[in-house]
Amino acid sequence: MFEHKVPRSIMSASREEISGELEILEGELPSGLHGHVFIVAPVGSVEDEDDSVKDVYKKINERNQKNINGNTFMNGDGMIYRLDFDESDKVKWKQKIANPPDYKIDKAIQAKEEKKENEETQGLKYRQLLKFYNIGLIRFSPLLGLRNQLNTAFLPMQFDGDESQRLLVTYDAGFSYEINTETLDVKDPVISRNEWTPAFDKPEFPFPAIFSTAHPVFDNKTKELFTVNYTRSWCNLLTTSFRFIAGFVFGLIDECINEFIGWLLGGFIGSLLGWFIGGFIGSLLGGFTGSFIGSLLGWLLGWFIGGFIGWLLGWLLGGFIGWLLGGFIGGFIGGFIGSLNSKQLEIFSGVSEWSAPLTNYIQTREFYFRLIGDIFSVVSQEDSVYLMKWDGQCLHKYKLVDSNNKSIKIRQSIHQIGVTEKFLVLVDTSFTVGTEQIINNFLLTKWLREVFRVIPSPNSSVYIVERNKLQESGEVEAHQVEISREMSHFLVDYSNGEENEEKITLYASHLCAWDIAQWLRKADKLAFGNQCEDIPRDLLGMHTGEMDISWMGKHVIDVSLEKLNQGKPEITSTNLSDNNLLTWGPGLYTYDDEQFPGNSRQEEFGKIYWVSLGLWGELTTKFMYDQYKKYEYRTIELNEILELAEAGIPSCLYKLDAQSLTIEDYYEFATSHIGFSPQFVPREGRTGSSKDGYIVCVVFTPDRSQIWIFDAADLQKGPICKLWHKDLNCGLTLHTAWLQNISDSGSSSCSGDLTQGLCDWIDTWSPSSFCKRDKDTLKEEINRHFSKSS
Repeated sequence: MFEHKVPRSIMSASREEISGELEILEGELPSGLHGHVFIVAPVGSVEDEDDSVKDVYKKINERNQKNINGNTFMNGDGMIYRLDFDESDKVKWKQKIANPPDYKIDKAIQAKEEKKENEETQGLKYRQLLKFYNIGLIRFSPLLGLRNQLNTAFLPMQFDGDESQRLLVTYDAGFSYEINTETLDVKDPVISRNEWTPAFDKPEFPFPAIFSTAHPVFDNKTKELFTVNYTRSWCNLLTTSFRFIAGFVFGLIDECINEFIGWLLGGFIGSLLGWFIGGFIGSLLGGFTGSFIGSLLGWLLGWFIGGFIGWLLGWLLGGFIGWLLGGFIGGFIGGFIGSLNSKQLEIFSGVSEWSAPLTNYIQTREFYFRLIGDIFSVVSQEDSVYLMKWDGQCLHKYKLVDSNNKSIKIRQSIHQIGVTEKFLVLVDTSFTVGTEQIINNFLLTKWLREVFRVIPSPNSSVYIVERNKLQESGEVEAHQVEISREMSHFLVDYSNGEENEEKITLYASHLCAWDIAQWLRKADKLAFGNQCEDIPRDLLGMHTGEMDISWMGKHVIDVSLEKLNQGKPEITSTNLSDNNLLTWGPGLYTYDDEQFPGNSRQEEFGKIYWVSLGLWGELTTKFMYDQYKKYEYRTIELNEILELAEAGIPSCLYKLDAQSLTIEDYYEFATSHIGFSPQFVPREGRTGSSKDGYIVCVVFTPDRSQIWIFDAADLQKGPICKLWHKDLNCGLTLHTAWLQNISDSGSSSCSGDLTQGLCDWIDTWSPSSFCKRDKDTLKEEINRHFSKSS
């Protein structure tokens, strides 16, 4: 159907930890290329290594073809690639998976599952509770918590007294770790794990969910690191549509509870909710471990029992107790039956001794309900945002509040923050994180995806914090201003203007009508013709396409003392530009990074280099088409978008003059090629021009991943050198960094006592089917295998 096809090399990734020398495919290495380029990409999880580590995306894609929603390729361990340009006429390369303590434990659990030769390695009794599972965007263990996959970005830094440049690797759902730039091993967290506030108070996990930013900032002038740590209330995480439904149903019950009609209505709603909750929880819990048949039986039995008890008690008591008890009993029995696969069902037919497995699975189901109960106990949790400042020694933590002294509320994510001489800039970015993205592989998922849908806001909330207010830890006011159109990545001038002219100049890529937190799923259809044609199966897990053209933006914000005292920073000017060929999904950028350690920040930006995804018919879905039918800032009509997508618009690399917002130079990649992950490398011995250097980027061709090098001063002439290796198989690469030097400094991360508080939590399980002996067994497994990372 489409001649302009997504290069399939972007759907392939290797987990091999290897090094070698890249081969020159075309051209020659330019003189003056030096230092080290770092690139990071998600490359699946340890369970994807069963068949081959050389193409783990293939296994993920196969699972996605079986499941209605599956998982995105963004859910995976971070592979760190380093390209070394410090030897004449050759480029060496090294790649290694980011290995924080939770990765090592994840790998150890997987090894225990695979090795059953003797009693010592026969596996874990409570493996189902300890094992990590892929759930949409995240990887989660019911007992251990959330994986910090470190797969998104880097941050160079160098404090006073540091002998060499240092590098952090980052992730939106976890705190940053420093890496050994020579060995690529992960070292310790940049800020102690005890200083971070978990996204949820309960349950207590050794690896709690942490909402942070993938783009912390380092001010080389003041030698200060800034990052954020925020929480979101339960209601905040749910969509408006679900809150409306829940509010309507329970409001109606409450209104009629003491009247005769309330009995009848309560019976109906109690039955409905009992059926739904009992069945849903049954299938959800069964889905963790059971087969399809087991999950189906669990759902049906949970539906029947939950519905019957919900109807009976709902009719008698107005629905509330029916919903609560019916759903609980239905879900418990449904979940238990749903977890049983054919081998376990043989246990009940007398083929083998059944008492021990029965006890173990009852305990497992009980834990799931305990977990669900703890999760629902956070309904009262508040929204909060903490700004953290670290100078290498001392940490200060500030709770951000508005002009009414109320906590700031983040409705999407803080994917990036910026720093100027006098201000910190935080943006509620359009990378949406909500319930819908972690409800996967269960019955009714297609319907639940609609109910829990989180649609990115078409406007961006910007929060501005005065740096002179950041003294001792405490509460600090954040001034809010709204910028039209979505933002994911942005940059700010370090200078705040001339004396008595306080301003913030912000440069943004406005990714209009593009939901970048979504991926292609089995239930998706193409948005063409009769809209009944399935998405190409081998692309499941890939990003969805855009539903409008993107804009480059420059916004000047008045942050004078007068405006801040009034609590009303004001946008005094906005300049927007687009290009019908170039600005289709410009998601990743680079520039002459004078802010690398040892240099000052950009007082005012000159040239910014962007890569755009392009527009691809294979990524254009009916689901996204429907979502953006009424998009507020539409530039190109939807029907024209479909025509353009069907014809195809190529991926491009272009140079933007930040001051005028004009595109000065560009390179159009060939059909079926995509450019990603650009990095500016300053020419050795250069004069200082922001064009005097090279752009190194990853290019996905129909056959393989390659490294291309461009002259930053002349993109249009094309790559001056193309590099490749038969074992270089990058997958979907993301952000990059450049360091002039690397060093072997410090040992790899030591986990410390990862189980602190967890064993105490287990002891509180009362009443419980876990007797003291079983609790001791579980705690022994935790301490023996997981109290240390190695």
